[in-house]
Amino acid sequence: MATVMIRVDKSVRNAAAALAAASGTTIADVVARAVKEAEHQAFWDAQNAALNRLTPEEMADYHAENEEWNATLKDGLDEW
Repeated sequence: MATVMIRVDKSVRNAAAALAAASGTTIADVVARAVKEAEHQAFWDAQNAALNRLTPEEMADYHAENEEWNATLKDGLDEW
């Protein structure tokens, strides 16, 4: 894996080091996990923003479509 060096404030580096030490991992793993969580949060923030832009009619259509899909959840198969 290729690596690069990034500059961060010393307090950020120290916090990452403390998290790494507490979890028995590396600073790189802490940073990677933080970026992944930030990407996940950004995805859901965008989803929520898109839903908030819907008109009442579009929101009703959205809910109606969800109800149609929800009908497939219990399709007669036994639960595991």
